[in-house]
Order: sequence, then C-alpha cells, then structure tokens
Amino acid sequence: YPYYPILFESEEVLLRVADTLKENEVIPRRYFYPSLTTLNYLENPEPTPVSDDVALRVLCLPIYPDLDLEDVRRIAQIIKSSLL
Repeated sequence: YPYYPILFESEEVLLRVADTLKENEVIPRRYFYPSLTTLNYLENPEPTPVSDDVALRVLCLPIYPDLDLEDVRRIAQIIKSSLL
C-alpha cells in the first residue's frame, strides 16, 4: 500500500510512535532511512545535515483509496496518544 510521510520532533518520538502503531497492528515504514547520502557507492559526498536530520524523523503511514475512515481515525488516535 502507499504510505504518507509524517515528520516528528525527534527520532525518539518517531520510534515511540512506530512501536505503538506496530503494537496496534498498523505497520509504518521509515522513509529514505538512512539518509540517501550515506549510500556506500557515493564518493566524497557533501555534508547534508538537513537530509540526515529529516531521515531520522520521517515516518510513513499507510494511506490508500480503500482505507476506511474509521481506520484513519484509529491511526490518528494511536499517534495522538503516543505523543502525550
């Protein structure tokens, strides 16, 4: 299924939310993780602090046309409760 990216305050928060989602049978994915600038075939890559930071904090949530509105609400509630 397609995924929708969401950017969290920190990797710690992302991991907490991801764990809670998985406990509730919602499978998120890391997005461009690790940062693409860390690929081993790049020779002498330039520093990319923004890309490196975002790669640690972005998580993709499931989203697709047949996703039931009740499931969307449930996922949003799981995330919200993880952030409290």
